[in-house]
Amino acid sequence: MSYDKNYYLKNKERMNKQSREYKQTHIERGKEYQKKYYQEHREEELKYSRKRNVELKWAALSHYSKGTMSCKWCGFSDIRALSIDHINNNGKEDRKITGMGTPFYQWLKNNNYPEGEYQVLCMNCQFIKKFHADDRELLGVEGMGRGLLNKLKKGVGKEDED
Repeated sequence: MSYDKNYYLKNKERMNKQSREYKQTHIERGKEYQKKYYQEHREEELKYSRKRNVELKWAALSHYSKGTMSCKWCGFSDIRALSIDHINNNGKEDRKITGMGTPFYQWLKNNNYPEGEYQVLCMNCQFIKKFHADDRELLGVEGMGRGLLNKLKKGVGKEDED
């Protein structure tokens, strides 16, 4: 082991404390450095961000789809059209706290992917769920799953022609 590494390991707490104090007293200098670094490495930073964003989304979709990476209702599996659905339709309140897109996926990860509140739906099923959210009593469905899709295919809500 090198001298520098040995020295660091022996003095880790003190050195970390000094580093934190320096950063706190030189905030503007740190911001200038970050800005300059970003300008000089913009393409690398953007590439890294895109990769990280996709990985966060895939991890959330994989978790909430139990590894199937498909819509819970219809089984559609094109990842470009899959998203996390708020089972209790409380997405508006969540977005105030967590934001949308990457910040939301990061929030899910940081909170160990809370159970019972989210599911994976394709955008078509999300739209169907949203469109019929107020028609649950009319359609006679408690859970908005395959039963709703089957009733929609049969034309629920239309007058019987008997």
